[in-house]
Amino acid sequence: MQRRLQDVCALLRTGVLYELRNPGADQEHEYGFVTGSLGFHEFLVIDRSAHRTRIIVASDD
Repeated sequence: MQRRLQDVCALLRTGVLYELRNPGADQEHEYGFVTGSLGFHEFLVIDRSAHRTRIIVASDD
């Protein structure tokens, strides 16, 4: 697990990092509660020098 997290942390440092906001409760589907108390954590990394965009999605469940 730690090795996987190291890989993800390295990806977060490869360009400009944006943290995406979770949609409000009115946008949640009926099983949305299963994603944990804080919902999803979504990050967008734009690495212009490598012409690469990455989306990283995690949940706290």
